[in-house]
Amino acid sequence: MIRRSLLLAISLVLAGTTLHAQQPVVSMAATTYTFHETDGTGAVTINRSGNPSASFSVNYSTRINGVDTTGTVTFGPSELSKVLALPIHNDHAYQSWASELQGFIVLNPTTGVTLGAVPSATINIIEAEPRPQVTLASTAVAEGNRGTTDVVMTVTLSGPFSENAEFYASVSGGTATFGSDYQGGYP
Repeated sequence: MIRRSLLLAISLVLAGTTLHAQQPVVSMAATTYTFHETDGTGAVTINRSGNPSASFSVNYSTRINGVDTTGTVTFGPSELSKVLALPIHNDHAYQSWASELQGFIVLNPTTGVTLGAVPSATINIIEAEPRPQVTLASTAVAEGNRGTTDVVMTVTLSGPFSENAEFYASVSGGTATFGSDYQGGYP
């Protein structure tokens, strides 16, 4: 009976040791986070499982609104989650949804730490600036009787725009006739 109890006690101790020998597992708490461009910071959560008694660090890298950041988060014993305050850069310029402020955070594998089911997350940034408007100043020139006269038009954008953009302007001749009195533009 004593021998059997001793074997059972040794088995429990070994089972406990095996449990604590597991590597910590880290994972993002969500696959997507959304912040406003004017928030300044955005909170993302990293969870851990596996060995609860281990202290460890895991590196991460981000790209948010064109700005790259790297860092390290450290878990102490029994800490199950960490909240990171990531910098949200406001570029003060409108961007269209096609290139919109999609960012990411990626957990980078480190020795002794296993990456979980969600090792990265998408970060969406809601644009703060309104879509800029294009304004063309009205321009008139005298027709003249020979040669050509260039017309310079002033184009104004109502706010900063961080992309290349095209716009089209049409020309109306008033009393002039397209092709004989003026060239260019759309009749």
